[in-house]
Amino acid sequence: MSSTPLYTSAFLTLPLIRHIVSSLIYFSDIETNQQLFASNYLNTRNQIMKKALFFYLLLLASLPLAAQDSDLARRLDKLMTDTYPEGEPGATVIVKQGDDILLRKAYGMADMELQVPMQPENIFRLGSITKQFTAVSILKLREEGKLELDEKITTYLKDYPAETGDKVTVRQLLNHTSGIPSYTSQSDFPTYMTDHLSLSELIDKFKTLPLDFEPGTEWSYNNSGYILLGAIIEAVSGKSYEEYVEQELFAPLGMEHSYYGNVKDIIPGRVEGYGKDGENIIVAPYLSMSLPHAAGSLVSNVDDLAVWDKALYEGNLLPAESLKEAWTGSLLANGADTRYGFGWQVGQVGEYTSIEHGGGINGFRTMMIRVPEKELLVAVLQNREWDAPVNLAVSLAETALNTGGEPIAVKIKPKKLKEYTGNYRVTDEAFRVVSIRNDTLFSKRTRQPGFALIPVAKDEFYSPGDNYGRFIFKRDNKGNITQLVFRPRGGMESPSFRTDDPAPAEPEVVEADPASYDRYIGKYQLAPAFALTVFTQGESLMIQGTGQQAIEVFPKSDKRFFAKVVNAEIEFLEENGEIQSLVLYQGGQELPGKKVE
Repeated sequence: MSSTPLYTSAFLTLPLIRHIVSSLIYFSDIETNQQLFASNYLNTRNQIMKKALFFYLLLLASLPLAAQDSDLARRLDKLMTDTYPEGEPGATVIVKQGDDILLRKAYGMADMELQVPMQPENIFRLGSITKQFTAVSILKLREEGKLELDEKITTYLKDYPAETGDKVTVRQLLNHTSGIPSYTSQSDFPTYMTDHLSLSELIDKFKTLPLDFEPGTEWSYNNSGYILLGAIIEAVSGKSYEEYVEQELFAPLGMEHSYYGNVKDIIPGRVEGYGKDGENIIVAPYLSMSLPHAAGSLVSNVDDLAVWDKALYEGNLLPAESLKEAWTGSLLANGADTRYGFGWQVGQVGEYTSIEHGGGINGFRTMMIRVPEKELLVAVLQNREWDAPVNLAVSLAETALNTGGEPIAVKIKPKKLKEYTGNYRVTDEAFRVVSIRNDTLFSKRTRQPGFALIPVAKDEFYSPGDNYGRFIFKRDNKGNITQLVFRPRGGMESPSFRTDDPAPAEPEVVEADPASYDRYIGKYQLAPAFALTVFTQGESLMIQGTGQQAIEVFPKSDKRFFAKVVNAEIEFLEENGEIQSLVLYQGGQELPGKKVE
């Protein structure tokens, strides 16, 4: 697939048409002067000239559009170059509408140690973009009559505990409503991240855990569910998951650069993944690729993702009805829309509905957005695990479709704002407190920064910096406000309920000398494959877990600090006058970590 945008073909054709027209005019003069041809030939010649001139003028009329397309490519390219500096880990991108490639390009470095620049053909770990391939595999097996979505999973997984497995259906695995605990969220996951496990050994890690909730009543993103879907694919098809996707999906579609991402295989063009240790770029920590399996194991490039996208539209994999089901948000028992189908999330780009999914895995972040109504595809694959490219991909889609932008605010009188104020319970521990500051509505969730709420309609607000998210106040049949619902650009709505209960007190930040933070700097090993790096940034103390973004922590006492963006605290432990270890307090657990650097 050429990296040259298709619109440049107009400029390549222009000199040729100019030559044809000028040649016809030149020969016309000779014919007139020498009277060499009969009038019937002259009539034919004139008709040819008129047609050539018509097409020439038509081409000239199209030049502003071509120039506009060229400008579009430059604007798309600038979004990428502003995000990925030269000499650092980078990304590849494809922006495609119909058969037209608006941008296909590479940025940054594929390998920092060897100083190899990125190429558009390079291959990346996809992370959870894998889930759509798993979902299509399940739906394909259904079309073949080999399974049913509403069957309990123990129909296909005979060894799975009936106590929980008899309550869960295949459909609930697909749409993350099963209630089965996600193994990647368990505290012991970092202890076996480097282990090579068989599929049954991996399932053993979570199959005896109690359900987080009654299946179908809640939505919770769940990697365990997709591991079980991989096991069902193997049980029903008689092939390993790796064999199935490569033989039944990749090979028939000609996806020659897509694989199960085994670390032992030589895959030409596969790039290295990078993370950060404080502010230093490092090679991402090792992850056994037996662990992501059907939840995140695949590798591919932007060209093959474009092939995959086209095959979906053309019905080469699934009938339209089945694909529509995968692209439609699932409903909970209470009627709430999860805005998540099967391996895809329902989102929004401007006024258009988008179908999308991102991925995050050691060293890599990915994002894929399709807008079916406009046949638009945006795929960004990056080999760095910080700042996921979700907002970038949305901006690329908005730019390509000339949509989006800042919402139009409406005016609400200050005295009318008062009815929105109050405490709204999100969870047992978290509240959203809505107040008025400087005649503007203000929202603050427990342990998180606050922000203004700008009205765009009655009972509907947005926060600056998030053009799509909406805070919607819900009323009962008497007109009283009872709920505040946050509806993100993509994904499930998050309700909070108005209450007279007081909001929990925020942890108090005590005064501390930033110079004292230096004694805490270091790397603390909490598990064989998981560490917390503590560093300073200006006058702030920062912590960064393996494969995670850095966050600021605030002093609660001399040696105890807390985070605002998550409900977590760390306590530094001193021995013989020096900091030797710390304890991470999160989710009711205490995880000690010894200082190793």
